[in-house]
Amino acid sequence: MILHNIHAWLICLAISVTWPSAADWPTYRHDNQRSAITAERLKLPLAKRWQMIPAQPPSPAWAKPAKFDFFVSPQSRKPLVHRLAYDHAYHVTSVGDRVFYGSSAEHTVHCLDAHSGKEKWVYFTDGPVRFAPSIHNGRVYTGSDDGTAYCLDTTTGKLIWSYTAGSEKNTLIPNDGRLVSPWSVRSSIAVDSGTAYFTSGFFPHEGVYMNALDAVTGKVTKRQHWKQHHLNKGSFQGYML
Repeated sequence: MILHNIHAWLICLAISVTWPSAADWPTYRHDNQRSAITAERLKLPLAKRWQMIPAQPPSPAWAKPAKFDFFVSPQSRKPLVHRLAYDHAYHVTSVGDRVFYGSSAEHTVHCLDAHSGKEKWVYFTDGPVRFAPSIHNGRVYTGSDDGTAYCLDTTTGKLIWSYTAGSEKNTLIPNDGRLVSPWSVRSSIAVDSGTAYFTSGFFPHEGVYMNALDAVTGKVTKRQHWKQHHLNKGSFQGYML
């Protein structure tokens, strides 16, 4: 309960009076290298301008450690340390006068006014959104547990394109009280040199897709774009590097 209360108060900005010169934060930890730094200098003291309380706290994909490892003998089984805690909080990104975050509880992507904290638009998907949206050239890139990657317009929130890697066999299965795709997008979407990279799937025996799409069209249009299907080779989850 304490953890949920902390998460419910997550979206809060503390900014200095030099707001107009604030640097963009277009992806998780600022850039695809996850450096978590900018060249901007903060002017102290900082002051809270606003706070926004999401309607629901995060609903993590893996809320608790596994009870034991099924791949070892019963005599050696013991609880597994939690290693997949990428969505226990709502991570935000920001470009210009807009702030973005995805909700694993409401299955949505939100855009807020950076000056007031008021909601500008919200986009609904059919599954939890577990990672911070990536912003690139006026577009919002995000994935959902419904198995689909989405590209939205930053200004209006309207859909530009969507892509479902396992479209020919995509379905929904129960997962902790929610319906998700076996090929859920369980990575962030990293955009680099016009290509959007992400993975789909978390059951190695069902296969995991590694995707590289044209960031503008959402299609495999050039030699450097591809969709690869990996069977029994692990589950790739977390923020892309």
